[in-house]
Amino acid sequence: MSKEMNEVMVNDVSFSFDLSMLSEGSNNFVCSIPDDGSRTAKVAIYNAVQNADEQLSEHVNEVLEIVDIVAHPIQLPDERTGEVINAIRTVLIDKKGKGYQAVSNGICQALSKIIAIIGQPHWDEPVKMKPVLRKSKNSSMNQYLTIELIA
Repeated sequence: MSKEMNEVMVNDVSFSFDLSMLSEGSNNFVCSIPDDGSRTAKVAIYNAVQNADEQLSEHVNEVLEIVDIVAHPIQLPDERTGEVINAIRTVLIDKKGKGYQAVSNGICQALSKIIAIIGQPHWDEPVKMKPVLRKSKNSSMNQYLTIELIA
């Protein structure tokens, strides 16, 4: 498995970070967990994608110490129309390996800015992030989930 720089567009927001490719043709999957070829690394990557422990929205106003990020495209039904829509599922992984998942444009936009400012994930020093709800200017929703950084 090779490590390379890849970029994926998420609702016109660009994620770009070192990633481990899980298989050929999976260019839309981004993961900052290093893949050294060991079974331990592969299990960590799989678990980050498949088994995120908790919903990020259940941790609003809690400080999380994040070291890695996983993002991949999903399809889900629109809550209002039932129509299938494309979205991005992000998983924030804390220093203990616990995953917090969200399907949120606000999270995608916040992460792209955090990466641009702090640098590429797989951070040696955890980045303290606090999920917060903000009032939306969009009349179709009252609030959206985003991230504040904590010094």
